[in-house]
Amino acid sequence: MSNAALTSGLEWNVKVTEKDSFDIITKFNATFETYWNDEEFTSYTGSEQDEQKLKIALKKEDFNNEGDDNYFTFDIRPYYYQKEILEQLQAERKLFNRYKNLIVAATGMGKTIDILSF
Repeated sequence: MSNAALTSGLEWNVKVTEKDSFDIITKFNATFETYWNDEEFTSYTGSEQDEQKLKIALKKEDFNNEGDDNYFTFDIRPYYYQKEILEQLQAERKLFNRYKNLIVAATGMGKTIDILSF
């Protein structure tokens, strides 16, 4: 695993030429544009204002009333491919009573949540 895979959770590794693999290049470009234009992402220029916004976003915490400092809330919205997996898991559990499931997905597909302290 690379450092990028471990720290950012999003990594693409491919060596192709447009001449030999036009379909792969087209799919890569479309996927990149989808990420780039997603309203969830905002530009970060390193300015003082951006730095403050980042610090605030990373420190957002919602402690419960019992004083448990380990309780956090997250605004988690699955991507379309994650929704499909979650629906399949729900069906396996409800219809077939199967609770031991294995999900296999490539690096960067969103199988974990990283909690950052800033």
